[in-house]
Amino acid sequence: MKKITFLFFIIIFFIGKAQKNSIDGLYRLNCKNPYQVFDISKDDVYLSLYKDNIYINCKISREKKIYNIYFYSEEPPINKHYKKIDTLFISKKISIGILKKHKNGLELKWYGLYNSKTKKREFVKDFVLIEDNKNHSATIFLKKCE
Repeated sequence: MKKITFLFFIIIFFIGKAQKNSIDGLYRLNCKNPYQVFDISKDDVYLSLYKDNIYINCKISREKKIYNIYFYSEEPPINKHYKKIDTLFISKKISIGILKKHKNGLELKWYGLYNSKTKKREFVKDFVLIEDNKNHSATIFLKKCE
């Protein structure tokens, strides 16, 4: 019985530690702004790229204390008059940004989507979180909103 109890506590300890190190959750500059979506679930990220018109799915990979973000796919448009993403040429292998975990949220350093055809970044300055950021910096501090 003692072995089972001990094993149970070890399992609970590691589950708690994994949850503490998890970055899963909904993050925003302002938790009251519904257009700022940066939602992380395991290795998947769903984010608003441009106002309320463009949403993309991303993947993240952890390398030590940094999480690289990679474009995965675009969601169908909500509004037909939106800025288009040429998804055929957006790289899924070149990082579009990095995340670092902080005590009260995440630090996002945004690079923009990489277009392999033009060899240029897109949505660098017109990314909704940069536009809404007071100093318009590519480094953004996001608060956990859940």
